[in-house]
Amino acid sequence: MRILKTLLIIVLYELSKKVTYQTITRVQANDAVDQYPMDYEVSE
Repeated sequence: MRILKTLLIIVLYELSKKVTYQTITRVQANDAVDQYPMDYEVSE
């Protein structure tokens, strides 16, 4: 029983690491990469 509890803790830890990594990656992917830099004006 103790081994199962330890394995469950390890599995939950690894799963939370992957979910956190995916969440951070998706949030950073929505950064303002496609916008023009704000240090000069762009005439369209």
